[in-house]
Amino acid sequence: MSTATAPASAKRPKRAKASVSPAMRRTKGEKIYNVVNIIILTLFALICTYPFYYLIINSLSNNQAAAAGDVT
Repeated sequence: MSTATAPASAKRPKRAKASVSPAMRRTKGEKIYNVVNIIILTLFALICTYPFYYLIINSLSNNQAAAAGDVT
């Protein structure tokens, strides 16, 4: 059995460096939009999760304290 090696010309070509093309760079407006979008979605997520937090806190607290409104 003979083992054949691939000729030097069959080697894989080297990959070019992965750089962002000028057409794919984010503009200033897109960066501002992303920051504002993240802030709004974070606030929305906090608003949606607060009722569950309040429910858990009231469930674990003393019944008289919850009824009196002393639980925060």
